[in-house]
Amino acid sequence: MDKRIFQVYISGEESSSEACARLDLPASPWQLLDALDKARFRDADSLYLEIDEYYDYEDLANILPTVDLSLLELNDLAQRLSSLDARQRTAFEGILRMEMPKGDEEITVQRLRDFTESVDCCHVVPEAKSVYQLGRFYAENGFVPEIEDISEQVFELLDFYLIGRRIQQEECGIFTSQGYVVQNELFKEAPKITDTKPPVPDYTILLNVFRGT
Repeated sequence: MDKRIFQVYISGEESSSEACARLDLPASPWQLLDALDKARFRDADSLYLEIDEYYDYEDLANILPTVDLSLLELNDLAQRLSSLDARQRTAFEGILRMEMPKGDEEITVQRLRDFTESVDCCHVVPEAKSVYQLGRFYAENGFVPEIEDISEQVFELLDFYLIGRRIQQEECGIFTSQGYVVQNELFKEAPKITDTKPPVPDYTILLNVFRGT
């Protein structure tokens, strides 16, 4: 859990409470329990949680609510984001941009967890960061049947921008900072988290006893 995703401030009752803790997510079960103990956590209704830092996921600052979050749900999201490779992170960014324009439904932590579950439902073309690059990539790799068997000289005369625009419109794909993303499978749902406190993990205590001199 070396990769930090969020830093959160938690308090047992309210933001001004002296019993509080700051914690980087994702965190281990023991780290969560220790932070909750410092915040004098009693029950789900008494926990105040606020995101202080977003680190590499600053785009989420405009999406996530800043207070009244579930610590376990947010920690699970952080774990999921920290495990994404470069291709999956590009897919996550693409899914996020696909869903944001809809505007009808709030993008909750649960929905963001669904997006991380769905990153492998997308095709990512890192080479294509513009309409022109998309058209050229598809043309060069045999995805445009109409231009098969043409000479190299004629190929260079093609309007790759128009080809890319047509492909993007047909596929409803989207461009991200790291490439082109198109959905090719139905999105999945992440398992719901209903617990309010992390379970106490199994552990072993090693006791060494020796005679002093």
